[in-house]
Amino acid sequence: MKIKNLLKTLFFEEGWDCAYRFKDGSKTILDFDKHEHFKLMSIDKHFWAADPFLFEKDGRVFVFFEYKNIKKGKAVLAVSELYEGGGNSEPTVIYEFKGHTSYPCIFEFDKEIYIIPETIQEQKLQLLKCVEWPFKWEHCAVLLTNFACVDCTFFEYNSKPFLFIYEVLNGTNRLYIAGLNFIDYSLENCFLAKEYSGSLGRPAGKNLNTNLRIVQPGDKFYGEKIEVYSFNTDFKKHYCEDKIFEVDASFIDIDSHKKYIGIHTYNNCHSCEVIDLLRKPKFNLFKPIVFLLKLLGLFGFGFCEKRNQIIYQNKE
Repeated sequence: MKIKNLLKTLFFEEGWDCAYRFKDGSKTILDFDKHEHFKLMSIDKHFWAADPFLFEKDGRVFVFFEYKNIKKGKAVLAVSELYEGGGNSEPTVIYEFKGHTSYPCIFEFDKEIYIIPETIQEQKLQLLKCVEWPFKWEHCAVLLTNFACVDCTFFEYNSKPFLFIYEVLNGTNRLYIAGLNFIDYSLENCFLAKEYSGSLGRPAGKNLNTNLRIVQPGDKFYGEKIEVYSFNTDFKKHYCEDKIFEVDASFIDIDSHKKYIGIHTYNNCHSCEVIDLLRKPKFNLFKPIVFLLKLLGLFGFGFCEKRNQIIYQNKE
């Protein structure tokens, strides 16, 4: 098995695409059946896109997502507008951290719009605030440091702000729930809700409602499917959850020659739904050479380029 995984890492390329559809406002993933039709977002062939989140404002729908430069091997945060008649605007990068970033969990609270991205490479949980919709964002807080958390997700309970914080450990992962104080941008009353074996329980999008959350279990492989869990509304006393639904790539119809084997994010707003889809890996004999070029930083490849400041729209 170890040799099989090594060969897969060395010679097979994976990638992600985002897909969307406009819908009736009442429908969610719980209404999925076989052959749900989605349209692929249009992006540059030198990039791939994952972790899509929706925000509807002034009658327009925007999708925020992880935007990875395949050649550089690093992702930034980007936004694109979705058009009901079909198509999307060219992706615009809105924020870049020194390290890889993803999962732009966008939300509005007290008339301000925020994003909590995943920045596990920096071992931090960070908060961005929108200063000019939808392209300009400022870094306003570091909520946790020296903490390996992924895909943290905002939700409200009794009109109060909370976070699901998912910590990645060796063998056992942990789900915490914490209150979010917007006065001084701090966490409060954080408690351990549940421990999991492996990647079970990892968030995969914003809650459907007060007590339904989306997760990505990854039982067989990363990005395999998504599940819906119900959890108790008196979670402060004792947290418990139950799986009520699951969806994999076989549910989705796409007008494309590409083959997809997994799905690991779902989000919706009143008029739209988005997902991401894992492409079937393709054999690439030259992948080890490309990996070496990235390590050495040659010919425009590179993991190790200097990225010590935030750029794009945030740079004066």
